[in-house]
Amino acid sequence: MTQPGPQRSATQGQQVIAYIVLLAVLVQVSFFFFGLLDPINRITSLWGKALEERRAVVWQPGSAFKAAADRFPENARIYMMYPQPLVHWNCVYYFYPRLVTVTMTNGVYRTNEEYNDWNERPTEDWLIANGFTHVLNFKNGGRIWQVRPGIGQILNQPEETHAPQ
Repeated sequence: MTQPGPQRSATQGQQVIAYIVLLAVLVQVSFFFFGLLDPINRITSLWGKALEERRAVVWQPGSAFKAAADRFPENARIYMMYPQPLVHWNCVYYFYPRLVTVTMTNGVYRTNEEYNDWNERPTEDWLIANGFTHVLNFKNGGRIWQVRPGIGQILNQPEETHAPQ
């Protein structure tokens, strides 16, 4: 039978380190708890609301794009003039299943420079021949035209530019 060796008590430095580690664990657990409160509060605030109300709370531009998309028939073919990257991408997403395009030549637009160099104003004949139903223009506000004979005169008018005041 062997005698147990003398038990060593923790030194004061080891105790301080143990307290610090315990405190760090408690702080980490509390961060998890309080971090979990935010999504829970958001879920409870949106509980029971309709999809459009939730969309308006979570991301208002998405709600505006969806409301604009609902004004078009689902089989609409929309040509967007003077596109901006975020507006174009969001229109493609929120307007689905409607077709939204900014190019007559299957050009690829990915960068701001490519969008700034956009120069693909459609003609009336091209829009009608390719089955487009609407022309959308967000420059200087926002306008929508239905494609029908005579739209060429509207599209050929110079765009008004407003100087910042």
